[in-house]
Amino acid sequence: MYNQLTEKDIQAMEAEIEDRKLNVRPKLLEAVKEARAQGDLSENFEYYAAKKEKNKNESRIRFLERMIKTAEIIPDDSGEDEIGVNTRVTVQFEDDGSEETYKLVTTMRGDSLNGLVSVESPIGKALLKHKAGDRVYVEINKNAGYYLIKDKEGSQTQTPPNSAYTSYILKVVGNTTAKTKLDVPELVKKVQENSKKDIEGNGWQDAADYNIDEVIPYKLTGTLPSNYAEYETYFYEFNDIMSAGLTFDKMSVKVTVDGTTLTADQDYSLIVHSDTNSFQVRFENLKAIQSVMITSTSQIVVEYKCRLNGNAVIAGNGNPNTAYLVYSNNPNQSGGGDHGKTPEDKNVVFTYKVVVNKKDEENHSLQGAQFELRKIVNDQDEGTKIDTVTVTEGTKFNFKGLDAGKYKLIETVTPSGYNTIQPIIFTIEATYDEESDDPQLTSLTGQTEGEIVFIRKTEEREDSLSTDVINKKGIQLPETGGMGRYLIYTLGTIFVLTALGYTVYKRNRKHTEK
Repeated sequence: MYNQLTEKDIQAMEAEIEDRKLNVRPKLLEAVKEARAQGDLSENFEYYAAKKEKNKNESRIRFLERMIKTAEIIPDDSGEDEIGVNTRVTVQFEDDGSEETYKLVTTMRGDSLNGLVSVESPIGKALLKHKAGDRVYVEINKNAGYYLIKDKEGSQTQTPPNSAYTSYILKVVGNTTAKTKLDVPELVKKVQENSKKDIEGNGWQDAADYNIDEVIPYKLTGTLPSNYAEYETYFYEFNDIMSAGLTFDKMSVKVTVDGTTLTADQDYSLIVHSDTNSFQVRFENLKAIQSVMITSTSQIVVEYKCRLNGNAVIAGNGNPNTAYLVYSNNPNQSGGGDHGKTPEDKNVVFTYKVVVNKKDEENHSLQGAQFELRKIVNDQDEGTKIDTVTVTEGTKFNFKGLDAGKYKLIETVTPSGYNTIQPIIFTIEATYDEESDDPQLTSLTGQTEGEIVFIRKTEEREDSLSTDVINKKGIQLPETGGMGRYLIYTLGTIFVLTALGYTVYKRNRKHTEK
């Protein structure tokens, strides 16, 4: 390979050779003679130092002569508005917007640390003959090359900080442009709808509805970045925040990696914060886990349960539960330090309320009336008892914290002088966003099999279904059978005997008048 030099370079080199032969060489030879004259050469430091300097000069002369002899003289024929040899140019890099200033020089003058770039280098070759504003591609070679990467300043400070640092060195095969990939973990949070548990898919969705005191299953699924193998250690932490209407069951927590169950306090830590109604599942270092092989394609799953408690919000915005991941995001560090955070994923659990206005035909309250609410599952006739309420004052009573589904309302105690109403069969029907970043309750209705009508009422913090139940005055016949049947027979006999006695009396009176 020939060194590319200009005529000016050749002239400068010839001038240096002449100076070294005519001026430097005689001085160095004289220094060697003087040092030798001092006697014993074995311990003569000055002699060896002078001889070393003489040899360096001679080596430089030979190098320059060889450069001239083997050089390829290149013309500097670039235009005044073009980049050429000895041109100073400022280059802007498109990946991060940074700028560098270079001076293009011939091989012998190249010094990249000081901004002197050889015209034989990849960037030098690419810049020659280009003009200001041109877009230039730099080819390393025909087979492979490397990109040295520096993250853009401030790239890890955005809100939310859900990004990751790139590796410092990326290998590029062939004539390919390197594109750094922002690769971070992802989190998916789901709640199980109890009415869909047995259906394909197991009912895992973004919203569900439950009765108060029922247990709600949740599932968090986390992924890993494709460059997971480049990390020496890897911090990984699930964060879950519950609303006041949810009571966390820490004993229900189960953590798996690709189906393999991990051990608490050995593989991970469970940290519960009762003051904020939140918890964390923390892995200080995923790569230290021995019980399972974890790769970039692994899925880490956290399953747990909550109970819907008496603080639950009725309908409305429901009872939200959010989660996010905190993770290592800098493969260039050996451990600790920088962490990223995923966006929050939100689930909502809804529950409902039925309000009954118990009154007579004149809109008077009927105190003392008692009702029992039963939930009908799989079309059971009797259903399962949910609650019992008694009207103590006013006309309203309610059943609070109900799941969607079919119910039977039974009047178990009827105020004196009124007829017992027939059992009321009704269904709470609700629709909500099953897949959404922010699930909302979209409709709430009550359907009945009789004349009862439910009306949705929206209050400040909750929705409810309201209906009127009217008891009518009249004689209430006792149930047939047992004592009731005995009373009917007794009263019937008395009525018959009384009627017969009256007939005999009338007949005797007629005979007397005759």
